[in-house]
Amino acid sequence: MKKTVLIGASLVLATSISILGACGKETTNASGENRSQQIALSQVSNITVNGVQLSEKDVTKYKKEYMSEDTYKKLNRDTQSVIKNMILKEALMKDLGVSQEDLDKEYEKSVESVKKDPQLVVSSKSMILHKSFSKAYAKKYLSDEATIKKVADTLKGENKKNFITNTAAVGYAKDDPGMFNLLENFYILYYVANKQKVTDVLKYQQDLLDKADVKGIKLSKLKADETIF
Repeated sequence: MKKTVLIGASLVLATSISILGACGKETTNASGENRSQQIALSQVSNITVNGVQLSEKDVTKYKKEYMSEDTYKKLNRDTQSVIKNMILKEALMKDLGVSQEDLDKEYEKSVESVKKDPQLVVSSKSMILHKSFSKAYAKKYLSDEATIKKVADTLKGENKKNFITNTAAVGYAKDDPGMFNLLENFYILYYVANKQKVTDVLKYQQDLLDKADVKGIKLSKLKADETIF
């Protein structure tokens, strides 16, 4: 059985997961809550995002490249959800300092790993986005000592001990002695902090979406199956 290459994946990740067990028509469910506005792919040319007109080709290409496979959750792939994902990718790159080159390099690392071990499977680009942005988010917003302690204090026993060990500070670089060791540990920090409700990544991504200048469609509130991480 082939294994998917998760960039930077390690036994540490397994430990962390085990820690906690305008155009179109807007529809409404039985409780009156708005669902995603239904929009045909052929209508996307009526939409602009931050002054840039979308095209059917843009949306189709993005969906194929970055949403063709699920991550750790099933992704919603209707047209509005794809547009939200496109907006989020650009906003996250800007806020978290992740470049397209960084994302491309992560994908190439996965490709090279498979060349060395045919039993592995190349990570999907949707997973590359998920992992890259979640780790960058943890590094920027969660990696200070006070926040790490706050996350640790939500856990007990072996779970707390494992978390502290996996996010322990080490002097791996003379000019940056306080940061903890592997990039994968940032994923542990993100995962546990969000699971334990120390941070709210859905709200964070909704706030980024709200800042976008979108014309031609009224975007519904972001749902978990529309987020990048």
